[in-house]
Amino acid sequence: MIITGIGAFVALTMPWLVIIGSFLIIPGIILASMPTAFMYGVAFALFRLLLGAFLSGVSLNVMSGAATLALFWTIPQPGLTWARGMLASLKEPDIQASAPIALKGDILLARPFEGRCDALCAALLKTPGVTSVRVQTPRGHSNTYRIVPDSTPGKRSTVIGHGLLEEWRYDATDPLAPQRALEAEWNLMMSEGKALLQSDDALEPDFTIAIEDGPAVPDAKPRWGRVDWSLEPSAPHRKALTITDAGEQVLLRQSILSIIAPAAPMLIGTSGGIETFRFGWARRRLGDGRMYAEVPVNRLLLDHTSVSRGVDMEAAKTRTREELARALDDSRKPVSDPAFALANQWMDSFRANDQPLGESDRRLLVRILEDPRVRSSDGLWAIIKQVDGDSAGLR
Repeated sequence: MIITGIGAFVALTMPWLVIIGSFLIIPGIILASMPTAFMYGVAFALFRLLLGAFLSGVSLNVMSGAATLALFWTIPQPGLTWARGMLASLKEPDIQASAPIALKGDILLARPFEGRCDALCAALLKTPGVTSVRVQTPRGHSNTYRIVPDSTPGKRSTVIGHGLLEEWRYDATDPLAPQRALEAEWNLMMSEGKALLQSDDALEPDFTIAIEDGPAVPDAKPRWGRVDWSLEPSAPHRKALTITDAGEQVLLRQSILSIIAPAAPMLIGTSGGIETFRFGWARRRLGDGRMYAEVPVNRLLLDHTSVSRGVDMEAAKTRTREELARALDDSRKPVSDPAFALANQWMDSFRANDQPLGESDRRLLVRILEDPRVRSSDGLWAIIKQVDGDSAGLR
């Protein structure tokens, strides 16, 4: 016990030595295991002392070892029993829609993060039959978004995503092509006399899409602080997607419940990164799925609802070029017109093209560079390599 005691003292008081030792693998493993070895060694010695009056030899060692394991297995059991009971009481059965859910009308999108219009919000707005999307955060703040004629008065907004994609085969030559096509599709829609209107209306929803990622019990206070040496389990955590209609009937639900509790038998483990490395009771995850499991929200929506998905990339590229050319021809269009944002999508579309730029495309590129209404030319780096010959003329 002297060796394990010294090792435990060094590891617990100077955990940075464990980090250094981990670079050599074996020394790090040995040093990290010293606190557990010392704890079990002390308990084993105490049981040998207590049982020494009744047993001796091999039987004494066997019984002392069994008692040590039983002790450290029993200590965390109350917390584990509570955790399993809590998970059982909170568990709700998953529900799969028997037919695709036809989303329409006013949609409430409740989720645990910011209330801006992201890719899912944009996809819902593009879905035929959907008139508005209200994005609500757990704090109760909400914004309602609508696509309206550009002449409609009200506060304008922008999106931070442009829609959802079906699964596609990864193309290393141009991995962002699908996202770029979605952005082009959105900008094309906005250039056709449309605008994204933001308001604080709170209409009664026809459908509610609730995305959860937080405490499963509303009033629970998650133990995010230093719980290294606590035997208390964490607050139950839920990740879920639930879709309900206007009558609050659940049409689709998939959830993952979990609680982090001390492991049995008890061990002294490590946690944190290089800057926050520390020791504490080793903990295990109880509940559904594996560690870091996620509810595939986008996949479920694409599979079981009518939400707008994907885009015809070739058609989007053709329409982008045509609309951009028309915008450049129209001197009355203001610099704020969304059509000029198409310039980047069109130039970026040549990223995976190995052929020299054609004469008509070269003329369009010159017009883009000459027109002061095109404020951003980030996509120029993708198209400039396709210019046959010296590009000094373009500069």
